[in-house]
Amino acid sequence: MAIRKATLEDYDEIMAIWESSVQTGPNALSKKEVAYFKTIIPDTYLPLLDVYIVDEEGPKAFIGITESNIELLYVAFEARSRGYAKGLVDFVVRECSVTKVDVRDNDPDAVALYKHLGFEEVGRDVISGGDTAGYMLHLALRG
Repeated sequence: MAIRKATLEDYDEIMAIWESSVQTGPNALSKKEVAYFKTIIPDTYLPLLDVYIVDEEGPKAFIGITESNIELLYVAFEARSRGYAKGLVDFVVRECSVTKVDVRDNDPDAVALYKHLGFEEVGRDVISGGDTAGYMLHLALRG
C-alpha cells in the first residue's frame, strides 16, 4: 500500500474523499453541514494536522493526526473494504507513535474498526445538544 504525506496540492482530492464518505450511511451529513465543513476543513483544520494519503492510482483514503492522536480518518466511498483504513492506522501507529483516538458512540463502524485494531475504551464524555447527543469515546491502544 502506497502511503505518503499530503501536500496543499492534495487538498481538493482530500475533500473529495471526505465528501464521498460523509454523504453516505446512517451518519450522513446534511447538504448544509457538508457545505459548512467544506469551507472550514481545508482552510482551518487540515493545516493543523499531519495528513497522510493512500495513493494507489490516485488518493483513496486519508488520515490526519496531531501528536499521538488520530483526528480524521476517511476512505472514499467507492474504496471501502479494501484495507485502506487499517493500513493508514497501522502506518501512523508504527511511524508516528499514534496511540489514541476519540470517536462518537453513534458511529459503530468506526468503533468496531478501532477496537479490531487494538484500541480500547479508556473514557467517555457526554455530548449534548440537538442531533449530536451521545458519547465521545476516548480510545487508546492496549498495552
